[in-house]
Amino acid sequence: MSGALFIVGLGPADARWLTHEAQEALDAAQDIIGYTPYVARVPERAGQTRLASDNRVEIDRAQEALARAAQGRRVAVVSGGDPGVFAMAAAVFEAVDCGPRAWRDLDIRVLPGVSAMQAAAARLGAPLGHDFCAISLSDNLKPWDVIAKRLEHAAQGDFVIALYNPASRARPTRINDAFALLRRHLPGETFVGLAKSVGRENEEIILTRLDEAEGDNALTPAARALVAQASLIVGGARHLAMIDAPAERLQWPSPLSDALPCILAQRGKPTVVLASGDPFFYGVGDLIARHVARDEIFCVPAPSAFSLAAARLKWSQQDCALLSLHGRAFERVTPHLQPRARIIALSWDESTPARLARHLVERGMGGSRLYVLERLGGAKERVRDARADAFALSDIAPLNTVAVEVDVGGDAVVIPLAPGLPDDWFEHDGQLTKRDIRAVTLSALAPRKGELLWDVGAGAGSIAIEWMLSDPANRAIAIERDVTRAARIARNALSLGVPDLSVVVGEAPQALAELDTPQAIFIGGGADAATLAAAWDALPRFGRIVVNAVTIETQTLLADAYRDNGGELIHLQIAHARPVGRFHALDPAMGVTQWRATKR
Repeated sequence: MSGALFIVGLGPADARWLTHEAQEALDAAQDIIGYTPYVARVPERAGQTRLASDNRVEIDRAQEALARAAQGRRVAVVSGGDPGVFAMAAAVFEAVDCGPRAWRDLDIRVLPGVSAMQAAAARLGAPLGHDFCAISLSDNLKPWDVIAKRLEHAAQGDFVIALYNPASRARPTRINDAFALLRRHLPGETFVGLAKSVGRENEEIILTRLDEAEGDNALTPAARALVAQASLIVGGARHLAMIDAPAERLQWPSPLSDALPCILAQRGKPTVVLASGDPFFYGVGDLIARHVARDEIFCVPAPSAFSLAAARLKWSQQDCALLSLHGRAFERVTPHLQPRARIIALSWDESTPARLARHLVERGMGGSRLYVLERLGGAKERVRDARADAFALSDIAPLNTVAVEVDVGGDAVVIPLAPGLPDDWFEHDGQLTKRDIRAVTLSALAPRKGELLWDVGAGAGSIAIEWMLSDPANRAIAIERDVTRAARIARNALSLGVPDLSVVVGEAPQALAELDTPQAIFIGGGADAATLAAAWDALPRFGRIVVNAVTIETQTLLADAYRDNGGELIHLQIAHARPVGRFHALDPAMGVTQWRATKR
């Protein structure tokens, strides 16, 4: 029986991508020879010999196949994709040229398959509908200088370019070297499609621009080693597109917490979570650490965007306010707009710098200077600046960090650092703890970092808002029975820079039942005996309570509370000067009785 050698293209994925001709050759073959992952894709058959080997021994593999065919065996050499595109067909014919003359008389057939380039093009649309070329970035058989020259000429010729072998453990930065070279000849908005595992369950298609495309050269060798060993890699689409590894992939869902069951199910297996910069600085590290034991986490941090921005601007990072506006309410920046302040903020997208410029102008800070730092640490890094009142920067990359040097004009609206904001800064219908009483009340509440306040009968929300302004970590719940006032509280919180204020519409004491335990409680709107009792019961040991009263009935309740629970009972009287004819007199406001106590 005469032998035969079939060089079979398996296509990019499972048997659905295999041609009938290729399948018939595999069925008839006595020997299956190829790179280990490709041989594994061929179903085993009784009596069939399988010879799998490393991907760096193509010639040895070809010679073995030819020798077996010369002995009269039917041999199939398998390749992923198409065997004639950067694959085994070239190695076989090279071995024929250099081998025994008898090999030239063998029956050798190349059975084409769907190439990776064709499969990716089908997913992307029709990028190969005009002149194109395919270039391998592997420098195993040719020097990088030759590859670079071919890339340069292809770009100058305006070819669509398919890049094979973009990266490996031995050459992890080649894809970025290629992108950097192409940027010298092609516009930044040139379309780039990144395709991985086309036709498989973990198929991934990323669409981006040349000026934003990058690979995993930002990873340290240690980080790349961890990625290579992982059984699951979790990350955003942009991060996953940078990685060349065979592991299963999970793109972050929304919300991120939806990925936790899958991540926790990996316990005991090597799992990698990709993050920008430092995972524990406005990163995903905190989410993971809340569900995974500390000794099961190994973190490999990289320079954060804040560090890179401070380095580019020559700012001392410890003197800057460091904020994230990505996935968080924009209004959080407002309290940080202080005279001569320096702020570095992670942007939500390309619209954030212009929005921040408008916000500065609206608050009388148009002379402030904004710095837009795009793609920090990447090949296409760019830093530009403009005054807020003349901001006209365009074509801003979605991945950007914005820094501000605040210049406060004489009419600027600056949130003071002490309690007692002007009354007219709040939208209200008269139900408002007035400025002077509010300052005393906040002092009595004594806010501490990270504490939770209940503001019961919140009115305009002024106490809750100023409680939260005392520290970014502070939280507050405003309880208000009137729907109109509740909506007003939310608007006040937004305009004064504490958008995370929680507003509960309901009447005390019933509305207090399911709330998180507070460290402090303020009651300012018509306290009754039931509400006072419920509030006192809700306080933990050493929790604080402050209650203001203007009516005799409520003052009587406070006297009873003072008698039963101790603390302090004080009376506050504020008077303001008013015109009286040609003169002025102090006009006293209604007195406020205040009970303040700490639960022992």
